[in-house]
Amino acid sequence: MSITGTLPSSRALPSNFPGPGPEQFPESGPATRRPEVENLPDEELLTSALSASVALVQERLFLGRCLLEIQRRDLWSQWGYSCLNQFLTLGLQMDPREG
Repeated sequence: MSITGTLPSSRALPSNFPGPGPEQFPESGPATRRPEVENLPDEELLTSALSASVALVQERLFLGRCLLEIQRRDLWSQWGYSCLNQFLTLGLQMDPREG
């Protein structure tokens, strides 16, 4: 599947579309180097980003099912709150929109 090319004009983003800026990604900047992504060709970079976002959604869905099962088994006092707090901590660290 190729993702190169242009979008049809009816679906193209305007040039002033408010995309994420460097301020939304605190670890980014001139001094921060990410060779694992900087060296990827454009198409592979876009495909990798899409794959990573799908994987993240799948992991969050799986976590939700796990938390529901913890609740169903009445394990909150042993595991649930610890698991939920850990997820929230990790989730905030992974989501650049949270800063």
